[in-house]
Amino acid sequence: MFQKRLFSTTPLTTKGQNLLKISHIFRANFNFCYYTGYCPFKINSNSSLSSFFFSKLICGISFFLAFLKYVLKFVLQVKHSHGHNPVDYIRSLKSAISLCKLPFFYQIIFNKWREIQNIFDHLEHMHGKHYWNLESSGNWKLNMVCSLPFLYLLRIIWQMCATYDSIIFALPPRANLLFFTKLYQNFATFMTTTANSTTAESNYQDYVDPFLGLVDILSSLSVMRMVYEMDYLLLTVAMGLWVPCKYFSEILKKDNVPVPEILEMFEDLKIYSDLLNEVLNGLVVPFVLDVVFYYSIHLMDFVIVESIPDLMVLTICVFVTIGTFYFAAESCTNVDTLKKWISKMKNSMDPTRETALSSIRQELGDNPVGLYGGGMFVLNYSLAISVLNTIFTIFILCVQFQEMN
Repeated sequence: MFQKRLFSTTPLTTKGQNLLKISHIFRANFNFCYYTGYCPFKINSNSSLSSFFFSKLICGISFFLAFLKYVLKFVLQVKHSHGHNPVDYIRSLKSAISLCKLPFFYQIIFNKWREIQNIFDHLEHMHGKHYWNLESSGNWKLNMVCSLPFLYLLRIIWQMCATYDSIIFALPPRANLLFFTKLYQNFATFMTTTANSTTAESNYQDYVDPFLGLVDILSSLSVMRMVYEMDYLLLTVAMGLWVPCKYFSEILKKDNVPVPEILEMFEDLKIYSDLLNEVLNGLVVPFVLDVVFYYSIHLMDFVIVESIPDLMVLTICVFVTIGTFYFAAESCTNVDTLKKWISKMKNSMDPTRETALSSIRQELGDNPVGLYGGGMFVLNYSLAISVLNTIFTIFILCVQFQEMN
């Protein structure tokens, strides 16, 4: 078990206590994953992290089974990618990207708990400052996003989607089987036969075959859960970044806030953004690529899918993806309002402070607050529009190719 504070923080007081609501966003997600066996640690009420050997073991088994199924899916996609149909190659590329996401997610869950602890310690450090008083804004969006009932409701809905998809893809005909077992066939025979067979069976049929069939089912359940957990983790981080950035933009609209407080709040946001990117490093790029290839393939599903549950799950996934891009892009936009504030305040400042503000404006242009994709891009509205255009372009090209053939 580990339970370690990385650096000391000020004691919690009633003043600014609401800032801990930001930690609710992370706590609701990680603790839910912990109790369902997909996260090796939980976040305690005092914002410290703790873990036990059994939870690590269960989580490690889930990752191992998911990795096996990911590899199988990729191999099958490559095997069936023949001819000149671009959709087959896009599916293979998407499977490769999904396979690349899993090691980064494993790194976050198992090896970056110290960095995650740093995030909570920094939130407590911000909490001790009187100007981080979220309740004073009166913004219902901030209160809703930080409220535990809303967060758990959102998490339960996402869990229901993950469970439904897991069951659908764990059973034939959609399942990609790791082992060629007779478990499904025997179960179907058992359900349709009134009398039990008295034929003596081998030890393999008695024990090994059902065991391999259960491993197949568990691996299918694990791989779908991992897909959903990776996407929801990015939504969690995007919401956790949006809350203080939105509050910061509202503070900039006020005229009676001292300049040193504005500068210190901006510095807090920069540190907070850097800590989040340190945790997510490596996961954002495959997430964006996965979104591009997944929706370019499944865009037509909104029209051709006949199953109502499948359509509902697909719709919820779209909203979660849109939410991730929205919260991440809004975080950048909200902090960028500091540029307008600097331009407005320049004329009424002494030359020394004006130089400091100019350097901050330059820093905003070079290293904006937001979620980064391996140092190559930042999740903002410009990237979201580019992703959307790419999805429609690939989709149209695939449709035109299929019509030609």
